[in-house]
Amino acid sequence: MHRLGPGDEWVLGHLARGNGRFGAGGGEDWLPPLGTEDAAEFVKDRDTICVIAVEEGTDQLCGFAYGGVLLRRHTWLKHVCLYEIGVDRDHKVSEVGMRLLEGFAAEAREMGIRRGFVVAQASNREIVDLYRDFGAAASADVDLLFGLKF
Repeated sequence: MHRLGPGDEWVLGHLARGNGRFGAGGGEDWLPPLGTEDAAEFVKDRDTICVIAVEEGTDQLCGFAYGGVLLRRHTWLKHVCLYEIGVDRDHKVSEVGMRLLEGFAAEAREMGIRRGFVVAQASNREIVDLYRDFGAAASADVDLLFGLKF
């Protein structure tokens, strides 16, 4: 497990170009990568947690998880939102995904953060099972994720 930092900008380009290899499929095979300055800002931001799993021996990128620190108005100041987790289609989601969640959690704990959340589609059984196996508690409601444009 490796947390991205300065010097790891190339990983973001690799993930964008190989987008179709990660996740449940059905997504775009290629997404435009961030520009040089944006990629540098992403990897140096201490409130962005991005961990990657690399297969020993092959150095193949097996998966990634990233999210960001959010400030709360009550209970505790900081929590983290896991935005996305992606596992390469040649790897088993349950194995790599669990390691990614553990690595993500370790980085959050290192920052003094003990709570977080993620939104998942109830129909994606593989990811729902992964979060449950990790010990996450699901709400009783069906969540909708709305994209906002500003």
